[in-house]
Amino acid sequence: MSLLRRRHRNAKGRVPEVLIATIEPPDTISTTGRGCFIDSYICRPLKDVRGESIAKEISDGLPFLEYELHRLLINKLKIKGMNAIFGLKFRISVGDRMIIGIATGTALFLDPLPSPVMPKLISNQTSDEKSWPACRSF
Repeated sequence: MSLLRRRHRNAKGRVPEVLIATIEPPDTISTTGRGCFIDSYICRPLKDVRGESIAKEISDGLPFLEYELHRLLINKLKIKGMNAIFGLKFRISVGDRMIIGIATGTALFLDPLPSPVMPKLISNQTSDEKSWPACRSF
């Protein structure tokens, strides 16, 4: 999938599919509709190690944690039908047994950017009763 698409108003240039910024949206930006809050979070258990080993495990896992947060944000952005995030903030908390990453921002639909492509759900299973697990209430 290309990260750049043809501009939808005139086909002279290419623009990104989404815009992600840590600044607040400028007042002069051309948007459609109202913005909405968007967030994603990841919780990962840490191994029971101490000293330098825990520091190495945390530093080795951070790039994957940030990638997962970004992937979740982009998927939520597409589901909401938006194409930009402003005011993006990342928070990462490290506890004794868990590392938690939270990303928050304001999702907007910017007129100059292309409309997002809605994700499609694909399944190889049929929707008969045998393929669905039985629902139980405890």
